[in-house]
Amino acid sequence: KEANVKYRPVETGKTGILIAGTANSPMNIYETVQQAKAVVVRVLEFALKEKIKARDEISTVSRRKCSGCMMCIEACPYDARFLDQDTKTAAVISSICQGCGLCTMVCPNNAAELVGQETKTMRTIIDSII
Repeated sequence: KEANVKYRPVETGKTGILIAGTANSPMNIYETVQQAKAVVVRVLEFALKEKIKARDEISTVSRRKCSGCMMCIEACPYDARFLDQDTKTAAVISSICQGCGLCTMVCPNNAAELVGQETKTMRTIIDSII
């Protein structure tokens, strides 16, 4: 499934995975060629970068609060979370994490947080607005 039909029609939810033509949806040859050209442009943009910058806002896990229930792992649409076998707590692959925040919504212990959007910070912002 594409990331955004209007603005990113050849990109998927996972960074670096692109789709075109009938892999995306039924379409004629002209549309397929246009999407293929768009994929080539995106691949060239990716290949010509000297450094690939990871997203700034990624999810973290407070190992002290994590009970290893795996709810955040199951909720992650990017497969950026896994169960650390040594500590039996959730862990994040930061290069894959897109910072969507689904893990923070399902975590019953508030162990999952987005960097820069910690609970204490959000409460302060909400209190200042109210």
